Amino acid sequence: MLDESGNVYVGSSSGHFHKVASTGVVLWSTFLAQEVKTGPALVKDGTVYVNDGTLWALRTSDGSVKWSFDQGASVPAASAALLVETGGNIVVPNNLWKGATLRQIAPDGTAVWSKGYKGSFFRDLVSINATNDLVAPAYNCVNANGDQFCDPESYAILYRVKATDGEEVWSYTFEPGLRVGSALNDPGGRIFVMPSSHGLSAAGKKLYAFDLDGKVLYTSENAFADTPRGMALDQKHKVLFVTTSGGDLWAYQA
Repeated sequence: MLDESGNVYVGSSSGHFHKVASTGVVLWSTFLAQEVKTGPALVKDGTVYVNDGTLWALRTSDGSVKWSFDQGASVPAASAALLVETGGNIVVPNNLWKGATLRQIAPDGTAVWSKGYKGSFFRDLVSINATNDLVAPAYNCVNANGDQFCDPESYAILYRVKATDGEEVWSYTFEPGLRVGSALNDPGGRIFVMPSSHGLSAAGKKLYAFDLDGKVLYTSENAFADTPRGMALDQKHKVLFVTTSGGDLWAYQA
């Protein structure tokens, strides 16, 4: 995470969180006790939020602790960063052995709501522009008996949840064998998702476009075998760019 001055905010496996100048000089380090696996969130009031199982609010000036929120037995979703909403509330994705949770925490460190969901959060949350509702890609590898299983039986889920209370608006379950990549939305109300299948399913070769009600608008075959990594739209929202694990860049008509 970079600030406007080029300083870098980064966690470590030792449980330390650092602010590093663009010259490489460590400006401060704060020990948080647990390994920091997820990306932080930086806000303009001089606070950086960090999730290591406890949610920490640190002062960017010196790394001192403003407040912390104990999340119990939750494990941070390693591939899903914190999300700070327009009003300043922080949404924290965490994974448990048999499910996942989202928590919304106010800027003063008090809990607003907490909800549980099937699966594990696998990629960053997306805030829908029109409503501030959240789109959350998840990956389920626990069956009805509570047993853990892996590909090809595991499957991906895409959730839309209300920003006000975390209640599920809708969910879309992909066919077994798929992992959900990052989600992306545009001002026109479309949500783009590109799952990967690791060779287990032909459906993994598709780009999915959803409307805000969870309806599949269209799917588009892709031409690469590598895992999709990131997506971005051009300024006119007509071309969708996709990067892959093989280092390629692909462009799609959106």
